[in-house]
Amino acid sequence: MLSGWRLDIGCGPDALRDAAFAQSLGPGAWWSDVASFWTNGGRYMPRVDCLQNEAGQPDWPWIIALVVLTLGVIGFYLRIFAFWYRSYMSERPDDRNKRMMELAQIFLWCAVCGYGMSVLMFVWPAYRLLAVFLVVLNIWSWRFVARIKDFGIALRANRLERELRENLEEQNERLEREVADRTRQFEEAAREAEQANAFKSAFLANMSHELRTPLTAINGYSELIYRSGTSLSELRSYGETINRNGQHLLEVINDILDLSKIEAGRIEIEQVATRLGRPLEDVSSVLKPRVAQKGLTFEVEFDPAVPPVVVIDPTRFRQVVLNLVGNAVKFTESGFVRISIAYETATSTLSVTVTDSGIGMTAVQARRVFNAFTQGDASMARQYGGTGLGLSISRELARRMGGDITVESAPGEGSTFVATFHAPPSTVEDVDQSSAVVHRTTRVGVEVVGGRRVLVVDDGPDNRRLIAFHLQKAGAVIEIAENGREAVDKIVGAELPFDLVLMDMQMPVLDGYGATRELRERGIHVPIVALTAHAMKGDDDTCRVAGCDGYIAKPFKATELFIGIARALECAENRQAA
Repeated sequence: MLSGWRLDIGCGPDALRDAAFAQSLGPGAWWSDVASFWTNGGRYMPRVDCLQNEAGQPDWPWIIALVVLTLGVIGFYLRIFAFWYRSYMSERPDDRNKRMMELAQIFLWCAVCGYGMSVLMFVWPAYRLLAVFLVVLNIWSWRFVARIKDFGIALRANRLERELRENLEEQNERLEREVADRTRQFEEAAREAEQANAFKSAFLANMSHELRTPLTAINGYSELIYRSGTSLSELRSYGETINRNGQHLLEVINDILDLSKIEAGRIEIEQVATRLGRPLEDVSSVLKPRVAQKGLTFEVEFDPAVPPVVVIDPTRFRQVVLNLVGNAVKFTESGFVRISIAYETATSTLSVTVTDSGIGMTAVQARRVFNAFTQGDASMARQYGGTGLGLSISRELARRMGGDITVESAPGEGSTFVATFHAPPSTVEDVDQSSAVVHRTTRVGVEVVGGRRVLVVDDGPDNRRLIAFHLQKAGAVIEIAENGREAVDKIVGAELPFDLVLMDMQMPVLDGYGATRELRERGIHVPIVALTAHAMKGDDDTCRVAGCDGYIAKPFKATELFIGIARALECAENRQAA
């Protein structure tokens, strides 16, 4: 029987209590069986044995406080879960965080099992119902623990967010630095472009001056030749002037071509056993008229340690020395120009020091003087002329030859340029063998082409007349063809065979390459010399591949023409003998 909130479970047999419990539920109640199961047949009834005061009565204030507080916690849990669930469902299915939702389910069922059952068991200690709730809690807990590693991302969310923020800040700073660097580079490139445009404009103006000046003299003195009443001495003077300006014009063109070869990386350095006295004599002979005109003292000093023969590119060596000495003479109005040749045996280093008493340079001018298209300043180009390419080309050539060029100078005290080259010593026998062809082919004129039948093939009438003049003067019998097709027809149909063909390579109808190939395919082995204005690196190889025996670049001197012919004839003889 119930006695208030107290039930003496230990009094009376179990059957009595079961009957009393069943009677209290009312006869025929459909839920009596369910209640009997969850209460174990009425054995668990409402009780507050553990919540009594000192008088043995229920401690209602504490009971009420515990129930209210527990229900409050449950209410808050339900509120949080409802918020969590709404937030979860508001996301797209692909964006929902299933791990967080599983954790919310665990929290909910923890609240139900812990706080809910604690309230219920104040009046109804139904442990079987608790077991059902714990089964649900275990299911959610197992699902969560089975993939708990994935939840680590959520736990690390703050750190990942911080790292992401720091990474974004770092990337922003890096991008800002890169933008600043690119902006600075763009500004520098813009400045360089402006300077390049300024240099280009200055260079074009200077080139216009350098080309037009000799052309003016050439055209002007050419007209004077036709003037009536001109004496022989005047004609000779006009011819010398035309020739001198033509040589200057050729030097300007050669400087531009050399620079283009250097920038394209297509310039090659030969290694030839060379007597140093020969190129130095050439430099002296070229500059002697200018030195004498200015009244300068010109000296050449040889160190006894310098080998008589070294392995070097004689043409490029002569070009570098000629540029340095030519500049010294150009910028020296009085005083001296001195060349000193020294040699360091340990490193096989040949040094050429060119010292002058000229106008000198400031430190800034000395740093700029090796830049292409520049001289000490713009006024020098106006006063002294020149392309501004010589020293730039000379330094690059010296570096390609294993050395360099340096300068020391002061305004009004002259300048000292030092050019170094890697030049191992050689023997006299080596140089004699390497220059045998040169010495043999310098026998020009009659000994080279005298009595030979020569076909001159060129589409330019002025060039045909010039070539024919030199050959006829040397005793050759000349025939003319204006293009490759006419040349092939004349050679194939000739009653007497030709001994030599001088072939221009760029012509209408059929060019020299096609004409040469056709002749070789027909089995005609007449010596053919390419005589062409194609003077870039590799053009000579192209001509030889087409079947030519020799190559002569325009423009040329008479001596160069006969030397080239002699070499081609020797090459043709060797080819036919093989």
